[in-house]
Amino acid sequence: MARSTPSAKLITHMKDYVSGGLPVRLALEADSGFEISIRRLATFPDHLRQGYATEVMTELCRMADRLDVTIGLEALPEEQDEPEGELDLDALVAFYAKFGFTGEATFGDESAWMSREPNARPSLQRQAPNH
Repeated sequence: MARSTPSAKLITHMKDYVSGGLPVRLALEADSGFEISIRRLATFPDHLRQGYATEVMTELCRMADRLDVTIGLEALPEEQDEPEGELDLDALVAFYAKFGFTGEATFGDESAWMSREPNARPSLQRQAPNH
């Protein structure tokens, strides 16, 4: 991926932003010149529920909007050493939805594929199970 593409610029910016001392792991991958995937976003265990992931997502979405980049991800809950640090899929989907991510999230799934177009508004609806 050429370093001058919007996706490459966004990835470089976020690498610099997170390396400024935030207690998070962020792995991004360029899918094209105008699309990236979040491969991993995790807050260090001692810093959970202190707003760091929200800070990172706010900056990521702000820059994606500015550069006209689409973001994709698989919302997949991660086990924590301490159970109170865990997020279930519903909570994780709700977290990303507040940044404008939408996608397929059905009851009983272990993960949800989600994406966010530039300048998206929050709007995710969970689908009821088919019985």
